[in-house]
Formats: sequence, structure tokens, C-alpha cells
Amino acid sequence: MEVETLTEQLLFVTVRITTLTSDGRAGSGTGFLLSEERADGGTALLVVTNKHVIEGASTVTMHFLAASSINSPELGLERTLTATPDLFVGHLDPEIDVAMIGVGGALQQLADAGTPAFYRSVSTSMCATKQVLQDFEPIEPVC
Repeated sequence: MEVETLTEQLLFVTVRITTLTSDGRAGSGTGFLLSEERADGGTALLVVTNKHVIEGASTVTMHFLAASSINSPELGLERTLTATPDLFVGHLDPEIDVAMIGVGGALQQLADAGTPAFYRSVSTSMCATKQVLQDFEPIEPVC
């Protein structure tokens, strides 16, 4: 499968998340991949989810599609990363239900081992600034 258009690429920004509690209860949710350019020229890659998705879990598993040798998705095959909830950073405000974890290094290790994951991310440069949000009108004309 070739992934070329923006719409096709957006399909691969979402990550399925499954959780397991210490008493064996399973849970699930989703997250999305967010990238940010670092000052050193590298890129930080994060999975962003909700705090309530990971709360109470003993393990959190993030499910990615496998990548084929030509860097396209290998539908039906997956790669997983498993972490504990304490590795996630939650928003300092308890009323804001957002948590994230850095996954760039782990995804690079999968690729180096010959088992790459296929994903796309949304860049922080695409996020609205305070000024854009201040000027935003909730009703816009549709052409």
C-alpha cells in the first residue's frame, strides 16, 4: 500500500493503546504521534494520550503497524512498545486530561533491529498559536 496523500498519511498518526492492571483487567484507548524539532537539529517523537487511558494500569502497550522494506505499512502485522504509566508525563493541571511519552528512541531501536514500525506524526509547528486561537471564528464560510 502506498501512502502518499495527506488524508492517507493522517490514517497512520493514531496509535492503539491497550492497558493491563495488576489484577488482570484490560483497557484500551488511542493516542496520536506528535513530533517537535529539537534545538540540536533532531526530532522528538511523542505519543500523546489521555491520563484516564493509562491511570490504574500496570502496563501500557502502544500498537503500531509494521513497515515493509519499502517503508509502507504492512497491514495485518504490528510492532508494539510496552511501558509503565510512570514513564508518561501528565499535564501538571489535574483538570487537563493529557499525558505523553517519548517513543523516538524505542522506534529507532525497532528499525535498527530490522523490525520497523510504520507511522506518521503531526508536527508541533502545525499547532495553533495563541494569536490564531484568539482570532478564530467558530463559524467560517464553506466554499
